[in-house]
Amino acid sequence: MKSLQLVVVAAFAFSLLETGAPQCDVLRVVGAMYETLGPLLTEMKQELASVKTELREGLAQVKENLTNIQQQVNALTETVSNMEQNSNDEQTTGLHTKLDMVKSLLVSVNSSMSEGLSGVKTELQEHSGQTASELAGLETNQETIDSKLDSLDSKQDGLSMTVTTAHSELEQNVLTNVTKELKKTADYILEQLPPYECGDCGFIVTAVL
Repeated sequence: MKSLQLVVVAAFAFSLLETGAPQCDVLRVVGAMYETLGPLLTEMKQELASVKTELREGLAQVKENLTNIQQQVNALTETVSNMEQNSNDEQTTGLHTKLDMVKSLLVSVNSSMSEGLSGVKTELQEHSGQTASELAGLETNQETIDSKLDSLDSKQDGLSMTVTTAHSELEQNVLTNVTKELKKTADYILEQLPPYECGDCGFIVTAVL
C-alpha cells in the first residue's frame, strides 16, 4: 500500500514540476498529499477487505443454495421416474388391460349375437306374428353394445391423455421451481457486488477478486 502511495505522490509531483510550479510549493503539496493519501488508501484497503469477506460469504451461500437446488432436482427426478414406472406398471397398463378384457368380452358377445341374429330373424319370421317388434328389440340391443364399445374406446383414449398431461404438468412444475431458485441466486450475487465510490475524489473502484 505504501508503494502505491509513493507512486501516486511522485506522479503528481512530476506533473506539478512540468507545469513550472516552484519546488517549495511542490514539496508542500506533496507532503500534504502524502499525509492525506495514507488514511484514504488504508480506508480503501479496509473497504475492499470487507467486500471480499462479503463476497466469500455470498459465494458460500450460493454454493449451499445450488446444493439444495440439486437435491430438489434429484428428488423431483426420482419422483417423476417412480410416477412413470408406477403409471406404466400398475395404473396405465392395468387399466388398459382391464378395458381390453371388457372390450374383448363385449366384442365376443356382440359377435355371437350377430351370428345368431339372422337365424333368429328367420325363425321369428316363420313362427311368430310379432316378428317386427322382436327383431327391432334385438337390433336395439346390438346397437347398445356397439355404443358401449365406442364409449370404452373413448375412455381408453382419455386415460392415455390424462397420464400424458400429468407427466407434462409435473415436468413444467420442476422447471418453474428450478428457474425461480436460480433467479434468486443470481439476484443475491448481484446484490453482493456493488461498486465502491470514493467519497473524496469521486473515483469508482471495482475490485476483481
